[in-house]
Amino acid sequence: MPLRLILHDFGLPPAEAEEDFLYTFFVIAPDHWRLAPGATLVATDLSPGYLLDHLRQTARRSGLEPRLLLVMPFPEELASHGLTSDGEAWIRTMRA
Repeated sequence: MPLRLILHDFGLPPAEAEEDFLYTFFVIAPDHWRLAPGATLVATDLSPGYLLDHLRQTARRSGLEPRLLLVMPFPEELASHGLTSDGEAWIRTMRA
């Protein structure tokens, strides 16, 4: 399944509003992995444009004003440092 990298920055949002926003990942992609605060990988066939529109609407409903929302295809060729072995395994499994 295609992987999408989603980067998001809301500054210092209220915890409840950010939790509401992050719940969206469960809705749009049950298979997702939060790489770090502000960076999530999702396994989905949805297009980056559709995801961006959906995330913008969700942020608005949660009372958040994004400073950054970026959705892009995750590259097939990957060089990384600091990924856990569980993270690497998740990426391989989602691509299989």
